[in-house]
Order: sequence, then structure tokens, then C-alpha cells
Amino acid sequence: MLCAGVYVCLTPIVLVDLLGLEKLSNAFGLVLLFQGIGAVAGPPFAGLYDNVFLQVLLLCCGIGIYAPAGQFNN
Repeated sequence: MLCAGVYVCLTPIVLVDLLGLEKLSNAFGLVLLFQGIGAVAGPPFAGLYDNVFLQVLLLCCGIGIYAPAGQFNN
């Protein structure tokens, strides 16, 4: 959770850099929409995965490997 503040602070700056100031409110709204969908849909899907496969450790390791791999998509 230490990096959450950096993420929140840099989101509008990156959106302005990519899309411009005139599209900031629409872009920020879409970012918050998808964050909300992930926050609402993520826990039930994780619980469903746990009930079906009974391996939470594999899920956590998979997310831990997949998330940093997205950083090298240049």
C-alpha cells in the first residue's frame, strides 16, 4: 500500500500527457469506472477460483508473476 499514493497522484498527470487537458475529465471518469468494476468483480472471481481449484497460493503467485510482466511490454 506504500505505492498507492504515487499511483493516485500520477494518474491525472499521465492522462493529461497522453490525451490532453481537454479530455482529462472523461478519461479520469473512465479510469475510475474500470477501477470500480475491478474492485466489485475481483473478490467474487477470486472466491470462485478458490472454491473451484482450492489453490489460492497458485492464484497469488500467478498474479505476482503476471503483474510485473506487463511492465516489459515495450
